[in-house]
Amino acid sequence: MTNSSQVSGVTLSPRLRRRAASFCALVVAVVAPWPTAVQAGDFTPSETLVSPLKIVDAEYSQSRAEFAWADSAGRLWVGKIDPATGLFVKPHGKSVLVDADALSLGDIKQTTGTGPEWIKTAAGDQIVYTKFLAGLPHTPENARIALAQPGATGNWAVGFLDTQRTRMGPYGSEDPGDTAPRITYVDEFGNHYLREIGNPASEQILPFIRTVPLAVRQARGDRSLVFTAQVGDLFQVFRYQIDTQALDQLTFDDGGKDRATVPWMWRAPEFGNELVLMTIVNYVELRIYRAPAGGAGPWVPIYSATLPTGGKIGSPEPFTYNGKSFVYFDSTVEPNRYPTQVWLSNIVATSPALRLLSDDTQFRARIDPELFISRKGPYIYFNRYDPSKSPLPGSPFCDACSEGVYRVFTGLPPPR
Repeated sequence: MTNSSQVSGVTLSPRLRRRAASFCALVVAVVAPWPTAVQAGDFTPSETLVSPLKIVDAEYSQSRAEFAWADSAGRLWVGKIDPATGLFVKPHGKSVLVDADALSLGDIKQTTGTGPEWIKTAAGDQIVYTKFLAGLPHTPENARIALAQPGATGNWAVGFLDTQRTRMGPYGSEDPGDTAPRITYVDEFGNHYLREIGNPASEQILPFIRTVPLAVRQARGDRSLVFTAQVGDLFQVFRYQIDTQALDQLTFDDGGKDRATVPWMWRAPEFGNELVLMTIVNYVELRIYRAPAGGAGPWVPIYSATLPTGGKIGSPEPFTYNGKSFVYFDSTVEPNRYPTQVWLSNIVATSPALRLLSDDTQFRARIDPELFISRKGPYIYFNRYDPSKSPLPGSPFCDACSEGVYRVFTGLPPPR
């Protein structure tokens, strides 16, 4: 148990400091009986090629049946998906050119940390992304946030949200029909901000979040942010409620939280649509928490899963489907230094289910898993690489190594 009063950049409420010591015994009691998650049912992994090209950091819109991505030349594209089959309408992913002068793959790797992202609004899904001032070098000082809005005829209108201040790497809120959708983002120094996309005056700096180049994620179904901060020797999860500006530490138990990932919060149908929290502990454990009875105090761990391979968990993301919650993620297994597997887990401790989705008989690097739910059921899409074609051992992400975009079926039944 860490000392809850020693938090880097965060001031805790006295109430949480008083509860920290008593919570230690509670954590031990809850964790002890957790069952080990196991392979779920009869399932044969099968991977299918959907694009022969490397489409990096694509983000999928379920409501629009589209994915947004940026190419090496700095162009922002939207690719269309067949809702019936889940296949790309055009395998190269270039259905519509949204912005011919946006950001490139090099910009994502060297400057912004993320590519285009969807934001849910009352007018439907739109795209937020980093765009650079015209005619100037693509440096952090020249980065600004842009918004792309779809038109009725299939065209897109694009423009800066603010041309005066350096801002980049936005993540959008994910609540359908939101009349006040929000973005989080950073400046060139790694300072964090939050604002409504339609209200420049709503911008607020988030000084309690450590200065790192990636913005924080927003909770789904709640006007709040979840992030990690160092408490003693460990990183723990915190929640910032946007409307009240209340800041609380949620986790106090052992294990470093999300050192290479980010926490997620959403409403879980299997728990009465209550909010649950997901974090990756010590790189290798998926852990789910639920608010305590009455809503006050540290959150209670309710589910845990580690992989039978002992692999590290990367790129985790939750989704709800047919009245249940699931988490998909990739995994890096020693002695590899890159992910080779894709997994799916539920979040119910009484009936744990952990399923290897990727075909482990083919040794491949598999990165950046993303979800799309077709009429047949959910698929997970990822870029696949053949490490044997790399001129540098342990570095499989060369152009010659790329096999394109593949997908795997989750084995879950069609949507109800």
